[in-house]
Amino acid sequence: MPGDFTLGCLLGQYDRAQSFDVASVGAPYTTNVGCWEFSAGSGDFIAGTDVHSSGQSLRWNATSSAPNRELFRYDYRGSNDAYGRWFPDVTTHAMRADYWARETTAAMSGTAYQDFGDIPGDVHRYIPYVGVGLAAIRAEGVWVFSGGVGGPLIMFKHAGGGATIQFVVEDMLTQVDPITLYPEYEFLEHSRLLAARHRTQGGVLHTYQWTRHFAWQVPLRFLSNSYADLINWWWVNGYPLVFTLDTSDQATNYTAKIVNETQPIGSKIKPYVYGLDGWAGVLELESLTQGDLVF
Repeated sequence: MPGDFTLGCLLGQYDRAQSFDVASVGAPYTTNVGCWEFSAGSGDFIAGTDVHSSGQSLRWNATSSAPNRELFRYDYRGSNDAYGRWFPDVTTHAMRADYWARETTAAMSGTAYQDFGDIPGDVHRYIPYVGVGLAAIRAEGVWVFSGGVGGPLIMFKHAGGGATIQFVVEDMLTQVDPITLYPEYEFLEHSRLLAARHRTQGGVLHTYQWTRHFAWQVPLRFLSNSYADLINWWWVNGYPLVFTLDTSDQATNYTAKIVNETQPIGSKIKPYVYGLDGWAGVLELESLTQGDLVF
């Protein structure tokens, strides 16, 4: 629902390639960047313009007369990536991808599109023309785990028709098993500043400030067994997460980790209303970065 808090397990390697904020290379670029596999067309990297929260984005050029021609993809099933992050006791997984993109020519709006590979009934997300800035796009689907075969891919394709397209994409956040949270009123959001202070003998205060990060305390009650198990499993494994403060606003997405020193969800609470028994705890989260989406 719009306005909900959600928490999901972040997929993708820690190589900055999910935001295409990697070491710049010469254009055209037609092989791979990190685990992004390029198949048709050519791309280059744009620094300083057409970006969302990182230093550069990917601009892709392609011509195709064949419908649904694949341009490039990211495979989240690799053993060197996030394959182990799917909760083992669940066979049906919700998928969500947030990214920022735009078609650079109005006449070509909707010619390039994105979908999830290996997800039945997946709906295409067409990339719109935007004159200035990038459009926030959200893709959702459901993947059924079947004996370790198949799995979600992020795929960008050309709708065909012999058209030449050029589009820009940046900051891909793909998460699995996002759950909706209902924090208590004691929820806290604050920033932490990494700094050192020293006062001289003469009374002069010197401050050395490096950076800041975000932190949240999320008190939770009436969690189901499955939600409690999932949160504790993310904590035990130290998985990176996507924490969303408002599902109607993609500007409230943060990459984060659970930093509790002890098990975050561990208290069984007595129900006051029939059917509302469950688990309780205080979830402590800290952002992976200063607030950008590069990881």
